[in-house]
Amino acid sequence: MGLIKLQVKSKAPADLVYEIAHQTPDFVRALPNIKRIRKLEENQQRTYSKTEWVLDVPLPKILGEVSWIKDAMWDDASRKCDIRLNRDSKGIVKRVIGLWKFSQCQDGCVMSMDMDLTVQHFLIGPATTAMIDKLFRKNMESLMLAIGAEAEKRFFRS
Repeated sequence: MGLIKLQVKSKAPADLVYEIAHQTPDFVRALPNIKRIRKLEENQQRTYSKTEWVLDVPLPKILGEVSWIKDAMWDDASRKCDIRLNRDSKGIVKRVIGLWKFSQCQDGCVMSMDMDLTVQHFLIGPATTAMIDKLFRKNMESLMLAIGAEAEKRFFRS
């Protein structure tokens, strides 16, 4: 799979959007192809979290669920999050590397995400890989839109 690059704008301030993004598991309802997100670990400072993600994709049962465990390292000073596949992750997702940034702009915040997800199994061909890539991109975009909308709701309500 290739690198996925997305940008979404919100009319809310970057600090608020960034804060809400820490609550990603709360937005599972906004992700059309995610069965569940489960927070496994988070440090007290909220600069590290470990979550399990399960994609809802029709694959042969022999492959099991498309799931992965990801680490998120949050940098509050620069409002960014480095994302990596956790070493304990098992299954067909073999690589997750990403950077999620929250930049203040004149009329709010620009969220940008660069993500590289690699799925490998000898039974998975190019068509299935392309489908998973498309679902993953749709979920990332839906997540960022939902976070931006929630931030706007909170900002304009106050």
